[in-house]
Parts: sequence; structure tokens; C-alpha cells
Amino acid sequence: MQEANRAAMRAFRQMLIGRGFSFCDEGENPPYPFPGPVATAESLLLCGVEASSTDHPQQGISCTLDDTPDTFWSSQGSASLDSHEYLLFKLRSPLCLIRHVQLTVYRARYQFGEPLYPPTHVSFQAGPSPWSLAPPSLKFPVAATDAVQSFPLPADLPVGRYLRVNLHGKRQQQLEDMQWYHAIQRVEALGHQLTAAEASQLRHWASCQLRPPPHPGAVPSYLVPDILQQSESQQEDEGGPEEPMSAAAAAAAAGQQGAIWGQPTVAWLDQEQPVGSPASSMSFEG
Repeated sequence: MQEANRAAMRAFRQMLIGRGFSFCDEGENPPYPFPGPVATAESLLLCGVEASSTDHPQQGISCTLDDTPDTFWSSQGSASLDSHEYLLFKLRSPLCLIRHVQLTVYRARYQFGEPLYPPTHVSFQAGPSPWSLAPPSLKFPVAATDAVQSFPLPADLPVGRYLRVNLHGKRQQQLEDMQWYHAIQRVEALGHQLTAAEASQLRHWASCQLRPPPHPGAVPSYLVPDILQQSESQQEDEGGPEEPMSAAAAAAAAGQQGAIWGQPTVAWLDQEQPVGSPASSMSFEG
């Protein structure tokens, strides 16, 4: 029965396409995949704080934190596909170093044609409070797919207690009202909870570095996590525990590597500022 319903939805999709209604995932080739998170990363999201808009009370931001495939957050509809939305989350500790954010775009299988509602691009902000977030420097393209997409965060994203996910541009209209929407099924932030000493050492090391911005289209390599992972694997190979590497030492070692991971479709946010919250205009200090 389920397969028959899916076949009927696909037939409706082709009929709607023939009548001029467009689906954002029709015939699209996804961009180059971003690297996935490392196995040692922790899940950092504690709860949802605020969404820029919500279409229905049962489609709130908290729906992005459960594992139920039928629940999702939906924005309100807008007349323009250039509209922006955001999701603000609280992290598990005041000193979280975020390495990756994973998004799963919601596919509305109950609607004719089974449309997806992804943003065009996504960017991220972090900081110690909702009104003191570092302005984003990069935005990443989002593929029109309901598969999990992993985005590596820039190395200079600050340690903090809050994460804001900015959704730039809407790509799918809803047939019922011809409005543009975002719909996200799942959000996950992965990284590490640092001690106060590690965070202080990392900030001190970063303040001493001359770090010119990378070339447009390149995401800076991580300063800490890969080295942390290497130190853990070395302990296993040598068969005994070692003195843990400090965040500053790990950062310095990573900086010596000088690796840059390139992504040709990443865009810079030189002038654009996310719309929605006063937090977007505040910078992180400390």
C-alpha cells in the first residue's frame, strides 16, 4: 500500500510539473559533499530557544531535536523566495567548541509531489549569549535532498553556549497557498565541551596568531579536533594513557599543518547580514 501511495505521489509530481509547478529537487545534481564529522565528536545541542517564525505550534523548533521522522520545524510562508529564517539553540555547556552542524531537510510525503523545503545556503553563528554572537563569515550551499548534510564550521568560530543556524533563501513553494517555506526535520551540532583551562589556552593561542582570511571558496582547517583525534589514536597504538594534549598545544600543532580544505561553491558573507534577530549585528568579544 505504501509503495502504491508513493507511485501515486510521483505521478502527481509529473502532472504538476507538466502544468508549470516546479520542484526544487527535480533533476538537481547535489554540490560536492562536505566531510562528515569525526567519530569522537559529542552531541552538543541541549534545547531550542527561538525560531524566526513557526507555521504551526506543532511544528516548533523542538521538533528538530527528536528522532521522529514525521516531526519537523516549518517557517511561515512568505511571498518572496529571498526570505531568510533562523533557528537559535542552546548548547550543553558554556564552553562548547562546535566542529560540524548536520541538517536534514524535511520532505513532505503527505503533499502532492512530495516536495522538499530546503534553504539555498546556510551559515552559522556562535557565542556566549543570544545577543552576543560572532557574525558569520561563510555560507554553505544546501543540496535539495532529504539525506543528512554535514557542514564543517570555520576554525575561527568562537567557543560559546549558543548556536544560531541562518537559513538563506527559500527554494520551494507550497501548492496549497503558493507561498515559499523552509522545513527542517533534524539539526545536530557535534564537537567538544572544553574545560575553562582549555578554552582560555585556546583563546590565548588564537589571539597571538596572524590569520589572514583564506581564499574565497576555502574553509579553514580545524585548529583543534583533528589533533585531538590523533592524540587519542596514538594513545591506543602505544597501549597506555598519556598526558592529554592541551587545547593550545593541539591548536598550535594543527596550525603548523597549514591544511586548507577547499569547496568551490562556498560563498563569502562580506556584506550580507542575516535578517531576523538583533543578535546578528553583535560581535563576540572575549
